Amino acid sequence: ARAVARMALADRDWQAATRCELLAAGARLGELLAAYGEVRSTPLFATLTHADAAALHAHLARRGILTRLFEQQPLLRFGLPASEGEWKRLADALGDWSKP
Repeated sequence: ARAVARMALADRDWQAATRCELLAAGARLGELLAAYGEVRSTPLFATLTHADAAALHAHLARRGILTRLFEQQPLLRFGLPASEGEWKRLADALGDWSKP
C-alpha cells in the first residue's frame, strides 16, 4: 500500500487527471441533485437541502442508496457514485421520488 501511495504522489499527470475527474463528477452530482433543492458541493460529495430530507433518505435507503441524514436540519449528504450503473440507480431513484 505504501508503494502505491508513493507512486501516486510522484505521478503528477495522474494527480491532474484525477483532480479533473473528481471536479467533473462533483459538478455532475450537483447538477443531478439541483432539481430537488439547494445543493452545496465539493468534488467528493454534495449536500442537499430538502424540506422532507428524512423521507427522501428513507426512499433512497430502500433502494440501497446510502446518504447521511442531518436530523437537526433538512439536509442529506451524498457521496459520489462509483460507476455509471450507480449514477443511473441514483438518477432513477430520484426520478421515482419526484413522481406523484
